Amino acid sequence: MQTNIIGIKELIKNLKKVYQLINEGQEFLVVKNSRPAFKIVPIEKQTNIKKYNLKDFAQIKFTTEDKNLSQNIDKIITFDKNLNKCFS
Repeated sequence: MQTNIIGIKELIKNLKKVYQLINEGQEFLVVKNSRPAFKIVPIEKQTNIKKYNLKDFAQIKFTTEDKNLSQNIDKIITFDKNLNKCFS
């Protein structure tokens, strides 16, 4: 698959068109000042993704003594999409 190169200003200006192209499977490398900044790739379509609702989240309970949990959550839990599991 070919990666399109686009400047950040052009991305902002043509966001709707870029969004449509991404949905068609195209990838974009976004550059700022002629240097790569980030890459936009389409999300793989999955057929059996479970959809959660508020009742599902209400059943999850966290207990901790860490007063900075909300600030440290990314360090505590990471998600490996290739294995489809969480590691802590």
